[in-house]
Amino acid sequence: MQLPHDGVDESCEVVLAVKDGKFKVHRKALSEASPFFEKLLNSDMKESKEGVVRLEMFTKSVMSKTIEFVYTGNIHILDADEARDLVVIADYLFLTKLKVCASRYLLQKLNITILNSLSTLRIADTYHLEELYSKTKTFILANINALFTENREDVLNMSSKELTIFISSDELIVNVEEDVFNIILSWIHHDIRKRHTYFAELFRHVRLLYISRDYLCNDVVTNELVEGNEGCLDLVHKAIGILESKNVDNFLDYLHVTPRKAFQTPVLIANIEKYLMCYLPRENSWYTLGGEIPLELKGDRLFSCNSKLYSTRIESVKYPREVCRLHMSCYDPYSSTWISLPVLEGNAHCWQIFVNNKDEMFALFSETSGGNHFPTWWIRNGRGSAELTPVRQGVEEGTEDKNVSFIMQYKSELHKWEEIASFNYLDLRQDFIIVAHDNFIYFIGRILRILWRGREYEFPHDVERYDLNTDQWEKLPGLHQIARRSACGAAANRKVIIAEGCQCEIYDEDSNEWHFIEDLEEGSYSRRIINLVTVDDQLYALFKDQTDGTYTVKHYDTEKNKWSPNELMTKMSSVLDVCSMRIFRGWLNNFSLKSLTSVPIQDTPKHYCCSM
Repeated sequence: MQLPHDGVDESCEVVLAVKDGKFKVHRKALSEASPFFEKLLNSDMKESKEGVVRLEMFTKSVMSKTIEFVYTGNIHILDADEARDLVVIADYLFLTKLKVCASRYLLQKLNITILNSLSTLRIADTYHLEELYSKTKTFILANINALFTENREDVLNMSSKELTIFISSDELIVNVEEDVFNIILSWIHHDIRKRHTYFAELFRHVRLLYISRDYLCNDVVTNELVEGNEGCLDLVHKAIGILESKNVDNFLDYLHVTPRKAFQTPVLIANIEKYLMCYLPRENSWYTLGGEIPLELKGDRLFSCNSKLYSTRIESVKYPREVCRLHMSCYDPYSSTWISLPVLEGNAHCWQIFVNNKDEMFALFSETSGGNHFPTWWIRNGRGSAELTPVRQGVEEGTEDKNVSFIMQYKSELHKWEEIASFNYLDLRQDFIIVAHDNFIYFIGRILRILWRGREYEFPHDVERYDLNTDQWEKLPGLHQIARRSACGAAANRKVIIAEGCQCEIYDEDSNEWHFIEDLEEGSYSRRIINLVTVDDQLYALFKDQTDGTYTVKHYDTEKNKWSPNELMTKMSSVLDVCSMRIFRGWLNNFSLKSLTSVPIQDTPKHYCCSM
């Protein structure tokens, strides 16, 4: 249908009256474009009978653009202000395509600044512009101090809900945690008569363990708002007590309270017999992490989750019935204490535990619908908060000979594994290399039993990827070399790296291809890569020398595609495992803390030596 010229066309049946003008348009064009008009103009309402729709909250200029889009499907947006107006009118009139065009313009063209960020966030929230909301929220979280200084009035006029969104976020970037406390105080005092009731709720988002003891004693505990609330005062006294005594019983209540990401630094952890060593890439230095690991808490593998270390061990019990127990102990670097967690038991086979780059811990479990196809570990339902309760979903009938698998995510604050996906796609395959990165889980290589009695296996090159967000599988190009039992893997910078012996292959998500990476230096074939780990999106490899049994750590630059010439640590013995984690920067600045002390080379424990 042709666009009416200058809004005056005798064939038009409807008049749109806006704040500063009127437009004549065709009833059919409006009804076909907008559910709002379709319902309004095909009813017994006054607007339908008189042919006049009053939209006086909108201006002539924005309505002109809207009518142009209704007739042509095209629009030319001049600036961000016009785009915002178009979002509002499109949302009101249910013009979905116009709203998409206007919001896309804002996302691409709008320069988010200190002055417009809060108003932009509110528009994005009100009109459900998710991408713009996420982009603006990220900007505010990264610039909250500048926003508070340069646009203080807007910050102080936030609602309590808006303020909570920011101060509760791990992504909030402030100089020190004390800044959060001061922002809350300023917001409360801006209208203390109405806002003092919000203080206790907001105060709980201040991470007291990461505030200095002196500030807690001199400024926080003496504050009148804190003194006037028994719950807040109790939180402060408990935090001070933990800071002074490192009391483990008190600290258990705070295990889920982690420092904000801005206060964390990535580190590499090496489990060397009965000690933990900590390497800081940004400082190129090593430290010891706490004292000796208690013998009864030593495990086979190390993993990190929410700035805590977890040591895991599987114990098989065959009498009076076959059962397997998953032992987990947690090490918190702040208290320098190992804590034994409740034992997990269940009737599912645990293949592997793995962690992605978001510091989330997962495990692959499986159970067979029919006969027991292969020897397995069995884990049955445990006790109290330590129970495993998988729920079968999406498994079709007629899969009696299939190996049903499910992915569990570890909830550290509850010490509980929660099922997030289940499938029978993996059939009877086992012993994968599993690498988790973003929302993807890569299953690389496999061992497929082709003879039950003879224990003959096939080691294929298969690579498959599971998307946690979409619950979809994708078959990727296969490896050039074979991924056997001794292979290991990691991910960094949208790349997946697999190592077997002294050879490595790398998969680039962008090119969707595998290729070999630079060989190690000549004469390195006596050394094998035992494990790969990524720290701060950089790849590190743990090598074992086959001749003398010692271990070394080397860095691989995924951007330059080459190994660093220097070894970070050499001639270590009895290295059990390596992993990465993030540690609160404040601990590194206070070497008087027993939980993290610098280790000069000459003072290292006698059971290993290191060199830089």
